[in-house]
Amino acid sequence: VVYFFFGAGKGLFQRYGNAGFYVLAGLRPLPAPSSAEKRFKSAAETAKDENKAAECLLLAGRASAKGGDFAAAAKLLEESINRASDGEYAYYAALEIALSNYEQGSYEEAAARCEAVEESLNSLQAKAVLAEADMARLAAEAAYYAGRSYVKAGRHNEAVFAFERVLDAPSSEYGPAAVCELADCHYNLGNYGSAIR
Repeated sequence: VVYFFFGAGKGLFQRYGNAGFYVLAGLRPLPAPSSAEKRFKSAAETAKDENKAAECLLLAGRASAKGGDFAAAAKLLEESINRASDGEYAYYAALEIALSNYEQGSYEEAAARCEAVEESLNSLQAKAVLAEADMARLAAEAAYYAGRSYVKAGRHNEAVFAFERVLDAPSSEYGPAAVCELADCHYNLGNYGSAIR
């Protein structure tokens, strides 16, 4: 049983997003991914608006991915995007698809999807539906996982640029990890001077 405190376990909260609002109240056991998936799918079916349905499908997709059912996750996440393609949850769902690709070892596809998410966050539509801090966090996460995907694919030059974008983001939580990844990329490219800075 996994327990979750509000205000603590930041990584777990980010992975489950607003699940804390829907599933958790204070200190309660986090449901198993298949149980959470069923709950969120049921909530999506009864949602009164498309944006709320998209959020529920996003959370169901995250639960499926967490349980290792990436095919179901991709289907749910694509449905989330289709339900409210002009809403904020489309950006989160697109990034989740990229992260699922990464988890499955499809590094080229993950990198391309992360780059697409990062690029889409510069659109006027994204600026209309996402808070600036959310856009910056999503962009940094997309850049970080693009970099990780490039590293796994052996494309260290592209990874350097992705990790540098993470470092350009204002106070990104991925910054410290990106510094280490960037140094490793420089080392693998034979840029030893850059690796030790």
